[in-house]
Amino acid sequence: MAEKELKENINKIKDLLQSNNYESGFELLKTLNEPKLNEALADSIKSFIYKNYFEGKSSQNLVDEGLSILHRLLPKITTFSMIDCYMESLDISNFSELESLDLSGCDCLKEIIGIKKLEKIVDLNLSYTPSLKILDVDELKKLEKVKGLRNKYGMVSNDFKNEYFYDQLWRYIEDEIQNIVDDSYDKEEYESGLNDYLGSSIIIIIDESDFYDESFETSREYFEPLESVLSKEQMEYLPKLGKDYQKDEVAIFLFTTNWDFITSFYRHKDDLPGADDFLEP
Repeated sequence: MAEKELKENINKIKDLLQSNNYESGFELLKTLNEPKLNEALADSIKSFIYKNYFEGKSSQNLVDEGLSILHRLLPKITTFSMIDCYMESLDISNFSELESLDLSGCDCLKEIIGIKKLEKIVDLNLSYTPSLKILDVDELKKLEKVKGLRNKYGMVSNDFKNEYFYDQLWRYIEDEIQNIVDDSYDKEEYESGLNDYLGSSIIIIIDESDFYDESFETSREYFEPLESVLSKEQMEYLPKLGKDYQKDEVAIFLFTTNWDFITSFYRHKDDLPGADDFLEP
C-alpha cells in the first residue's frame, strides 16, 4: 500500500471507528488487513475489540472470536487488556510476543491455555480472578511484575507482605485481650475470658484490595463455621490445632472475602500481656 493511500485509509478508518458507523470501519480494516495500516491503528483496534468482544462479555465464542481477530490484525501485539471479561477459558497460545497482559476482574476465568509459551511476558495482572487457581505459581511469581497470583489454597504472597499482615494480626490479638481486660473485674475473670481464646482460632476477612494495598481497613471478624464456606481440600490445608498451634496459644487466620487464605499468626499465652500488665492490685 502506497504512503498516500495508507494515510488516506488511516484517516478514513479512524473517522469511521469514532462514528456511529464504526462497524463499517472495522470491517474495512479486516478486509484490507494491511500490516502497516493495522500497526498505525493498533490502539484503535485494541480499543474496539476490547469494547465489543471482551469488556463485560461472558460468551466464550464471542471472546474467542475477538482473540482470533486480534491475532489476525496484530499478530505481534506486545500488550493488551481484558479487564472485566467474564469468560471461563483463555487461549493465548498464538500471542508469543506478549510482554504485558491485564486480566484483572476476570472473576469467572478458570484456566489460561498457552501461558507457558509467553517467554517475553514480564507484566501479568491477575488481581480479582478468584476462580483462577491452577496456574504454575512457582514459575509465574518469578516474573518482573505479577499481581494476584493464587492457588487452590489461597493467595501467593511474599515475606514483606506477610510481615505487614503478621503485625496487623498481632495488633488485633492485643486489642482482643484489651477488651477482655476492660470487661474483667479481677484476674480470675480475666483468665477465664482469655481461656475462651486459647486453642481456638479467630477468623478475619479483608477485601482483596487490602491485600494488594497492604491495608487492614476493611478487616472484620467472621463468626460462622469455616466448613460452610471452604472446600474440604481448603480445610485440610489450614493450620491444625495440636500440630501448628497448641491449646495454650491464640490463633488467628486471615482470608480475602472470596475465601482465599492469606496467612495465619499464633501467640502463646506466656507471650501475651498478662493480667498484671493491665489490672491494678
